[in-house]
Amino acid sequence: MKHLKYLIPFALVMFILNSCDKVTPPDGSLFYINDTVSASLNDTQNIAEKKVLIIDFTGIRCTNCPGAHEVLHQLENIYPDKIIPIAIHGTLLAYPTGEYITDLRTIQGNEIIDEFGINAIPIGLVDYFDKTYLSSEATWSDEVTTNLQEAPLFGIEIENTFNNTDNSLEVLVDLTSLSNFEQSLSLIVYLVEDSIITRQATNVSPGYIEEYEQMNVFRTAVSNLWGDTVFSEGSSENQTDTKTFNITLDNTWNANNCKIVAFICDNSNKVLNANSAKIK
Repeated sequence: MKHLKYLIPFALVMFILNSCDKVTPPDGSLFYINDTVSASLNDTQNIAEKKVLIIDFTGIRCTNCPGAHEVLHQLENIYPDKIIPIAIHGTLLAYPTGEYITDLRTIQGNEIIDEFGINAIPIGLVDYFDKTYLSSEATWSDEVTTNLQEAPLFGIEIENTFNNTDNSLEVLVDLTSLSNFEQSLSLIVYLVEDSIITRQATNVSPGYIEEYEQMNVFRTAVSNLWGDTVFSEGSSENQTDTKTFNITLDNTWNANNCKIVAFICDNSNKVLNANSAKIK
């Protein structure tokens, strides 16, 4: 596997986070920082911490999408264990053709993209699961900074039990209300996979990276795609709710690189908190 790494000065980091669509690498080199954040992801994290969900709509033939990936990687580095990413591949720019042979699209991912009316990428959602709040990567840094100042309203703890023999997975999600909340909520649980190597189009010569490491790739919904109801009658401080899910991993997925992402939304589709945990 080819890994493309280089050190980025602080000034360039700030430039990336506040730049427009096109990011130019230093010294004419191909830009892409190999992910170093997910390796430190703990199986059990502090459930009382506020974390920010970022859904990145992307595609292997999208030349500007690596710039959005780069912004996301930098946010992960700046706010360790505070960013919960999901990459949903879709639109025509995710369609495999020619030398772009890997298909990372899913039926469920396409359903989300169709429902949100997405036809141009990169674009994303920060702490919302609603097309009204779609935004470009140029605004993600400000949105993350603002949202991390919010007090966490719910804690999310994930416990994964994986069976190597038959690829079965039990996911236990424990929710804790950290304040009184008067409405029912939705719990959405997805499975994502890291370190999938594909060809990726870029806006940097020669126009592609042959062995590009795709991170946080949406594979399947573990809950209902649009969420399952939790705290159906509202909640009081320290009240808990638990959901258990069972799925079987596809044989083409590498369980060592898979993790569960869980997030909880209110009736306005605002994400109140999120968390993730490795499967193995």
